[in-house]
Amino acid sequence: MENLKLSDPIWQKVNGAYGVTYDVTKALKRLETAKQGADLSKIWGELWVELHHKGAVGLASYLAVPQLIRIAKENNIGDWNIHALCSTIEQQRVLGEANPRLPSAFNVSYFDALDEMKDMALAVLKNEDAEDLSKTIAMSAVATANGQFQLGKAILQFADEKLLMEFLVQF
Repeated sequence: MENLKLSDPIWQKVNGAYGVTYDVTKALKRLETAKQGADLSKIWGELWVELHHKGAVGLASYLAVPQLIRIAKENNIGDWNIHALCSTIEQQRVLGEANPRLPSAFNVSYFDALDEMKDMALAVLKNEDAEDLSKTIAMSAVATANGQFQLGKAILQFADEKLLMEFLVQF
């Protein structure tokens, strides 16, 4: 199945991370046209809150992944939030026992998007000018897309420099 069009009625019927209906298309449409800065920050804030909460994700979260990757590619958005949010959703799809299953009708578009995310993340890792935070999150995205969900989650946690330093003190 191809990516759902943002006009598909299913978007108004699916739940976000809180288990209530969340129409993510509004935020996705804003992301398509957003410029850098405050607009983008608000959109990412909304997407993080609504698509992932304390390990919970919903069907809206899964359906958003192919759209997020599409938008990032079409608009050349290199924001670390793309990799972090999509990786987190995938990690919780697999590791979160209470999260819904991905309906098989969406498998092709979802997993194709994860492959594209991996390619995008590998490009970040090859970019000498990329920030350390972006590279760390890209490593998480590669591990996650390769099916190493716990490793991807651990790497993502270590994007927090303080947490990484606390961990390294032990060794």
